[in-house]
Parts: sequence; structure tokens; C-alpha cells
Amino acid sequence: MKNSWSAFLPPRLLLLLWLGASLAAGCADEDRYSPSDAIYSQNTEVEFREIILIVKPYLEIEDQRHYILVPQIKALSISINEKPWGSFDSFLLDTSGRHSEPVLGFATTTEEVKYAFSASYQTDNDTLLTAGDFAELLVNMQVLQPGFHICMVDSFLLSQNNGSVATAKPYILELLEVTQGQTSAFLGEFEVKITP
Repeated sequence: MKNSWSAFLPPRLLLLLWLGASLAAGCADEDRYSPSDAIYSQNTEVEFREIILIVKPYLEIEDQRHYILVPQIKALSISINEKPWGSFDSFLLDTSGRHSEPVLGFATTTEEVKYAFSASYQTDNDTLLTAGDFAELLVNMQVLQPGFHICMVDSFLLSQNNGSVATAKPYILELLEVTQGQTSAFLGEFEVKITP
């Protein structure tokens, strides 16, 4: 029978000693990190991530514009180069102090109403849990390189006075130019005629 010091120590204490030694060895390697260990990119260049735009929906009755007045436009759908960029809600608008009149089921005003959107790139899956989720993100991530891209606003949702929701299909089509080092761009202001 061999005398071993491990025979005198309880198994849990051995496990704790082993874990402590492993952690200490791992911490010693901490200063060996380099930027080439990064997952997304090895360079320090920023990538284009955000489109800013303003939408002004209106109804036209007898050659007069009646701008739709809602707290928020919902689900504005954007695609770039025929690939989905995301679905976005406008910033909230305080409509409580504005006079409105009902026109064709919508609250409207004759004053111009602007809805601002900040459309940051979205992935289909916001919760990444597995290695497969991260791999899918890296494969499908849309990165806009410098140059021109085709941007399309397909549709958005508007609330009506009776609580129902109407879908507007403006089919806004614009060229989006991305320059080196640019992280966002203003696409423009768009008046959208709504036909209920």
C-alpha cells in the first residue's frame, strides 16, 4: 500500500484545490489577449448600422391635405438591397395638445405632422443563446459597404379612431449612399398619401 497525501484529504477539498489552481493559471494568461481574438471583426473600423427618416402621412380631400395624427406609427418595414433591415416604430408624439378632426376614420390636422424613425439594423433573433444562434448571426448579418444601396420602405401601420389598424404601403424607394467610416445616414422626409 502506497502512502499518498491525497488519501488523507477529503475529495471535496481536492476538488477545491484543483479549481483554485486552474483559476490561478487561467488568470496568468489574461494579459495575452489581442484584438485578433475578437469574434466579429479584427479591424477597428466602424460599420454602418442606422437609417434615419421622417414620414408624413396624409389624406387628401378636395385638394386639401389632412395629416394623420396618431401617437406613433408602428411596424415601418425597411429592406436594403432586397434583404430585410427591420421593422420599426416611430418616436412617440404627444398628440394631447393638438386639435384634430376626424376624416375617413383617422384623427387628422391641417398642420404638417412629422414622425421620426431611427432604424438600427435588427436581426431575426434578438436572443442569442447557442453557438448556432451566434453562427447564424455572423452568416446573415447585413453589413453595408461604402457605395450605393437600394432602400425600400414597404409598409407601416396606422391606428384609426375606432381602434382598428390600417396598413399603408408607400413603396418608398431611395438610393442610400454609405461612405467610409459612416455609421448612420438620413434617408429623407417623405409625404405619404394614404388611400383608405
